[in-house]
Amino acid sequence: MAYRPTTDRFARAVRRSAAAVVVLVALVAVSGLALTAVPAAPAASPAAQPTVGASSDVSAAHAATDLVDAEAADHLGVVAGAQDDDATTDSANESANGSTPTELSPIDPANATGADDAPIELHGEGQTVTDPVALDDGLLVVSYAHDGDSNVQMWLWNESSDERETLLVNEIGTIEGATAAPISAGNYSLEVVADGNWNVTLVQPNATAVLEARANATANGTGASGTANETNGTESDGPETNDTEPTNATNATSVTDAPAIASGNGSAVLGPVRFEDSVIVTGNYTGESNFQVWLWAENGTSQLDGALVFNELGQVDGAERRVSQSGVSWIVVDTVGEWELQFG
Repeated sequence: MAYRPTTDRFARAVRRSAAAVVVLVALVAVSGLALTAVPAAPAASPAAQPTVGASSDVSAAHAATDLVDAEAADHLGVVAGAQDDDATTDSANESANGSTPTELSPIDPANATGADDAPIELHGEGQTVTDPVALDDGLLVVSYAHDGDSNVQMWLWNESSDERETLLVNEIGTIEGATAAPISAGNYSLEVVADGNWNVTLVQPNATAVLEARANATANGTGASGTANETNGTESDGPETNDTEPTNATNATSVTDAPAIASGNGSAVLGPVRFEDSVIVTGNYTGESNFQVWLWAENGTSQLDGALVFNELGQVDGAERRVSQSGVSWIVVDTVGEWELQFG
């Protein structure tokens, strides 16, 4: 019994010490939070300083959250602005580079501008050898049609060398289409093997020469149909003007710069297109027969003046070829079925 009071006093002292430690730890924690949050909050006068406690903690947390949100918004704004700038730059580059492809149309040889003369019309029935015709250096475009049932072949015969030079057409049945081949100046006849009626149109379009002649005529004050100061033998006070195109003018009187696109069904001749250097050609073909695509230089005179782009059997899906071709060229498609092409 003598030791009980001392034990009770000791226990009470321990409890008081523990409570003091708890209070001290709480004060240290609260002070730490307040010290951490205070730099983020705007400075205030001593009278406006908040009491250190729960309300101060909440205000500091809100300020920190607002700061993070503002930084995130600024970052997102910079990213969005950069993306808008990139899109604007891409659009400007596309416009500056003229990258929108021009759609090409098939030439109509019967109405195309020839190098010098009007197109040559030939027709007949069955197997025939035509009379010779004079042709110039450059690309020869041939439009053909046949209404028979059997195989039809059309050969270009060089009278100077006395030999077959180019097989222009080799098909079966009723057909209609166009093709082209480079030739040198000379006299040529056409050998036709067929069992029905056939028609052929020969033309040598030369857009480069036509444009040069037109530019020279304009520079010299000459109209499209004659001299500048003379009309039907009558003197005039000024240069004659004639805004009308030649009666046989088509797209053979203009040149398209790559990139370009084209589509069609069956054989066709398209152009002319000006290529600055090598060009990547993309092709699609849905038919089941042979699919041939050539690029021929407009003033070409031999097989060395062209490039065979595609020579495939059956369907073609997004095939790409890169060919070396510069200057003004014509596109020749030889096939049966639907096709699409893109140049550049």
